[in-house]
Amino acid sequence: MDRLLSNTTPPGAKLYFYRFSTIRLHLMKSFFAQFGSLKSSFIIQSFSDALSKEIDSNSIIFFWGKKRNEELIAWADSKEIPVRFVEDGFIRSLGLGSALSRPISITVDRQGNYYDPAERSDLESILENREFKDSELQAAESLIRLIVATGVSKYNHQIDGASFSISAPIGQKVILVPGQVDDDMSLLFGAPGMNNLKLLKLVRNANPNSYIVYKPHPDVLSKNRNGHIDNSLLLKYANMIAPNVRIASVLEHVDEVHTSTSQVGFDALLRGLRVVTYGMPFYAGWGLTTDLSRCERRTRRLSLQQLVVGVLMHYPLYINPKTGMLIDVFSAVQMMAEENAILKANFLRRLGFRAVGWVLPKCRNLIFLLIGKKMMR
Repeated sequence: MDRLLSNTTPPGAKLYFYRFSTIRLHLMKSFFAQFGSLKSSFIIQSFSDALSKEIDSNSIIFFWGKKRNEELIAWADSKEIPVRFVEDGFIRSLGLGSALSRPISITVDRQGNYYDPAERSDLESILENREFKDSELQAAESLIRLIVATGVSKYNHQIDGASFSISAPIGQKVILVPGQVDDDMSLLFGAPGMNNLKLLKLVRNANPNSYIVYKPHPDVLSKNRNGHIDNSLLLKYANMIAPNVRIASVLEHVDEVHTSTSQVGFDALLRGLRVVTYGMPFYAGWGLTTDLSRCERRTRRLSLQQLVVGVLMHYPLYINPKTGMLIDVFSAVQMMAEENAILKANFLRRLGFRAVGWVLPKCRNLIFLLIGKKMMR
């Protein structure tokens, strides 16, 4: 079955979630309510488990990231049962996903995962084939201005670096190398064999006279995910480390971004910066970046506005976490900007936010019990 033709949701669909955690379902339940009945929802662990729970043509199967069961997928295709691949959106939340922050956006793809260049995705199909309207391009230009003005990105808890500066000599090129999580799917599939230290070495070797700034990934800084490198080793290749400062503030001071697959490269494009990719992220291969890898399927040359229409306006779902109602990307950006402003203005709120972000990931088992593993039967 061609999943591109399967673009409708069965009325009153039963929802099946393959190896989703109870916490993830709890945080994302408002999104899934758009597809069917949460009262007829099931966590499944295997192909046989799915069959035992009476999966049929009035069902949808959701897979998180690369947690897949190819036997189940093939069987679902043969029975014309819709299959969807779920990931975090590009404007995700105030805090980190690893700190169990509720997302404001997700992506639900009929073909694959957008970060894996080895397979097609709905995002790639949009960017390769969509006829973009003038009104969409104008809206994209407004959206770019709004994002740059507010500094909104994927995560939005770090504070503006009003006092942040880079002491590079005048005229020296400044390159930002954003760190990633070592076992992040976009890195594993978009740049196989690459890691933060290897990337830093490549950038330094190719740019011996440049001033290199390394920014660790916030998930790594929080110690929730893998990817830490000792500062003494980092400073063999980077001139400066920029840890606890908002990415938008760092981008104001650099000339280029060199990355494997980090979304920071997309943030940099919005600001007119040169971006060099050492892997194949979702925004590469469209003529806007300098790419060291290729994806033969990506043949179209896009404008920045066209890229933004596809990536931010058409591909993700956005939801107001307070109301559970769908919203557009402009509302999502405004909401994130307002949340960050509140956090910035209130020291006690920042302190509490950081404490919660530290405690929750370390108490996952207790949280499972409090939420209840049978929430989704």
